[in-house]
Amino acid sequence: MFDAQKQVEKSGFSPAVLGVIAVLALIAGTLGWFLYQRGPAEPPEPELTEEARAYLPHLALSEDTGMEAAEDALGQTLLEITGAITNNGDRTCRFVQVNVVFRDLNGIEIDRQRSFIVSSRRGPLAPGETQDFRMAFDNVPPEWNQAFPSLYISQIEFAD
Repeated sequence: MFDAQKQVEKSGFSPAVLGVIAVLALIAGTLGWFLYQRGPAEPPEPELTEEARAYLPHLALSEDTGMEAAEDALGQTLLEITGAITNNGDRTCRFVQVNVVFRDLNGIEIDRQRSFIVSSRRGPLAPGETQDFRMAFDNVPPEWNQAFPSLYISQIEFAD
């Protein structure tokens, strides 16, 4: 009878096995939490092709590009950048995308957002043509230094 009692006790999990299971569950939970916090991967930043890089000197942003910032009822900054782009080259551009770079008080980049200034919605930008653009941002970082953000042409797609 005493041997039967020992058999029943040995069939359960030992404290060492329970400890290993708890540690593995903790590691799996922590890894899952980190992956969840990281969110979906951002698509890679488009790179200018050699052809597009060579065409950059033919695209000019207007000197009078301006911005207006306002706060909404929730305290978020709403920013609008307006201007014009001129195609001084001999090729038609279907799409032109810019990176808008926001900096903090120390001049360190804190956010980079992409926006199309020439797109299918407004039509292509033909040689010799100037086209107005408007970019609106409602998720400007609060650390932004309120200075005009840097604009860099990051992608050009030609129609021909």
